[in-house]
Amino acid sequence: LDLFLSIKDYALQMMELDVPKTIELFLKNIDRISVSAVCQQLSDEPRLLHKFLHALFEKDPTLQHGYHDQQVKLYIRYDRAKLGSFLETSNRYNLEQALKVCKENRMYDEVVSILKRMGSTTDALMILIKQKKDVKKAIAFVESVKDDDLWDELIQHSLESNLLLSDLLGHVGNHYVDALKLVE
Repeated sequence: LDLFLSIKDYALQMMELDVPKTIELFLKNIDRISVSAVCQQLSDEPRLLHKFLHALFEKDPTLQHGYHDQQVKLYIRYDRAKLGSFLETSNRYNLEQALKVCKENRMYDEVVSILKRMGSTTDALMILIKQKKDVKKAIAFVESVKDDDLWDELIQHSLESNLLLSDLLGHVGNHYVDALKLVE
């Protein structure tokens, strides 16, 4: 008699007793019970669903490909600190949908990351300048993209604000930028 077959329909009840052990049990037996079957049982308990999907993603990101869009929302609700890593690691979520949700929740670092993946580097730079007002991150971002036009954008927007210009002048010394262009 296979005891696992008799408990596989009790994911929610088992999670309520011991979350870590239940997740471990289901992850070790992923070949015997589908991810969708566990997720369906946990659908009314999003906190537990998030814990299961997070553990599953850490084990193998390809096993839950049908749940990545939902996982973005669950990270925002239950574990915002891990969303950035998820967004950078996963290639299976809808970029536009994730961008919308992150904007609605004012998660600007994540918005920048998504915009960069979408190729909207100017929009990402504007978030760093106008929303975050973080010249250090803006400089690092422009350097990571290696686009001279973005340097021009950063300089132009810094000229509109004495604080941004002061920060730019204070932090640009160790970074590549045409000093003559900056002085002009």
